[in-house]
Amino acid sequence: MIIKQPVPRAGARWGYLLPIALLLAGLGALLAQKDLPQARPQVDDPGLIRCSAEAIVRDTLPDGQVVTFFVDPEGARLPNGHTQSAEQARTGQFACKLDSTQRFGMTYVFQDLKPGDRFLAHVWRYVRGSMPTALVVNLSGNREHYAQIERPDTTAEGWERLSVAFAVPFDYETGELRFYVFGYGGGEAYFDDMTIRRERVLDSLAAYEEVPLLNLRIPEAGMQQLDAKRREAIARGLLTQGEDDWVKARLDTGGNELPVRVRLKGDLPDHFLTPKWSFRVRVKAPHAWERMVTFSLHTPLARGHLDEWFYHAWLRREGVLSPRYDFVQLSINGEPRGLYAYEEHFEKQLVESAARREGPILKFDEAGVWALRQRASDYDLDWGEMERLNESYRQAPAQPFGEEKTAANPALRPQLDLALELMHQFQTASAPASDLFELDLLARFFAITDITRAYHGLIWHNLRFYYNPVLGKLEPIGFDGFTETGAFEWLPRPFMGARISDPLQGAPAEQSLMHLFLDPAFAQRYYQYLLTYTRPGYMEDLLLEMAPGLQRREALIRAEFPGYRFEGQALVQRAANLRRLILPYGAYDMEVLTESKPGDSLRVALRNRHLCPLEITAWGRSAQSPSEALAEPYFLPSQPAGYYRSLSLPLEARYLFYQLPGHDSLLSVRIQPYGPAAPQVPA
Repeated sequence: MIIKQPVPRAGARWGYLLPIALLLAGLGALLAQKDLPQARPQVDDPGLIRCSAEAIVRDTLPDGQVVTFFVDPEGARLPNGHTQSAEQARTGQFACKLDSTQRFGMTYVFQDLKPGDRFLAHVWRYVRGSMPTALVVNLSGNREHYAQIERPDTTAEGWERLSVAFAVPFDYETGELRFYVFGYGGGEAYFDDMTIRRERVLDSLAAYEEVPLLNLRIPEAGMQQLDAKRREAIARGLLTQGEDDWVKARLDTGGNELPVRVRLKGDLPDHFLTPKWSFRVRVKAPHAWERMVTFSLHTPLARGHLDEWFYHAWLRREGVLSPRYDFVQLSINGEPRGLYAYEEHFEKQLVESAARREGPILKFDEAGVWALRQRASDYDLDWGEMERLNESYRQAPAQPFGEEKTAANPALRPQLDLALELMHQFQTASAPASDLFELDLLARFFAITDITRAYHGLIWHNLRFYYNPVLGKLEPIGFDGFTETGAFEWLPRPFMGARISDPLQGAPAEQSLMHLFLDPAFAQRYYQYLLTYTRPGYMEDLLLEMAPGLQRREALIRAEFPGYRFEGQALVQRAANLRRLILPYGAYDMEVLTESKPGDSLRVALRNRHLCPLEITAWGRSAQSPSEALAEPYFLPSQPAGYYRSLSLPLEARYLFYQLPGHDSLLSVRIQPYGPAAPQVPA
């Protein structure tokens, strides 16, 4: 998910002190607001408040005090109507004016709250001078929340719009929700056209009949065990799992109740800091839910909302394996927890649903990396540095999911031995990609991962592979591409196939991936698909094809996360940017220098300066057309400055002809008559 940061108001002079001043003022405003007269109680809070500051009404309180309210078109009353002013207005004739004598403006309090209710508030602001102002949302009760918005999300004719989205937590019990504007210090500020829209999220979700409704019925003892494990994980900063962490439960699917076992899921505390805990669910044989025996449940936020769903959908469209991934409404013991994503676990149903024969599904043992992380946390050490020094990836053995069952299966045991050998060769970068993987699917996998930026799934302990017993090769499984902040950009390059040099550089886990791109057969397919997926119009057509599914699911997510938008246009731009980087530039791509002229031949020193590998296919006497093709294309990876490779050519060669692997365009580069100043030519 791409989050756009709001633009600071032009002319603001408060710098870094403004948020602090506003926060202190806001807390004071919160206390002061509690003493303000409120509108008369209403049985049902409205779904839309619209305050244009045009209408006011005066009322007399029981103690004889006369107060003034703003009134919206439906009759809702908002305190501080005495701040009405005709000095400045965005629409109509009036606005709400704040200055050094009047700090609080339009206010509305919602009292009939339900868990999951969502709110979206806007107000327009016009400031004279340097008066700090904000739109505030405050929830009181058993789940307190306070937020103030100072920066606008849009501007028009000197007015700035402040916006805030809020959803009532699913463990909310009692309290009230207050929206108001306030100012602090000197100057003048005007507020106009406040709107607060409210939607009942549970009613909204219920309108989507195709969304499954699940209710996990967990006995009290089981809930206590899960909560104790949760508290332990939060204290340690890491969740460690064992077979004794599973608790018995029942899964009510709305007409059928299945016996299951449940445990917490997720390595880090972000999976269970909020009421939306993450779970792993295992259905007791011979039952299954949606043809899955084991699956995970987590908040959509954990995987970038729709980013992960789109990634899985595109992979499966292209024939690449990925777990089934979609959304459900989840309740725990009848208490709604809102929208969840479900994700299939790594069992035979995953490959069988994609028309593959059962075979081992593998990963690298990640116990070492989490032990290092735990030690780093316990002793306040740099986890990244510990990981680098210990090289836990190189020491992590490959292992299958369901190891005991796989090893005991007479058909799968020989396959497992072969698969483990392929995994070891991949891990040690000791065999080319074409010996280890089904190249076409591997190329599609990396190309799609590059465009979507699903790089979190390429971290070594997130990698998953299936051994195809028919082909005798590994296939990648797309999984865990995103985090709660969206794309996780850990690669030191703009895309996976960029700047792959020989000799390899980088951490061992990164070298295992980079080594794949040194196989010319794989590189050709990878760039072929990357060019296909980034051609003009491809991404627009793909988004149009997926629009019905995207729109339905975006509506579901927005019911709970009102500010969310799936940024399809960002994918279009990402594809366009990648294409500009990939295509060869021309003469700048390659440096070709005369190294020597032994006998009747010419020996040249080559350095590829392009981001991508290049294939030299022919030599020529002129730049217009090749004179003779090489016996086989010469594959030239990207190389650092000062590193060259040697190539022997006929003495009359003056130009080399080359192309990007997987691309038809042929380019030429002149052979310079001089040699490198200090050649470094790897053997």
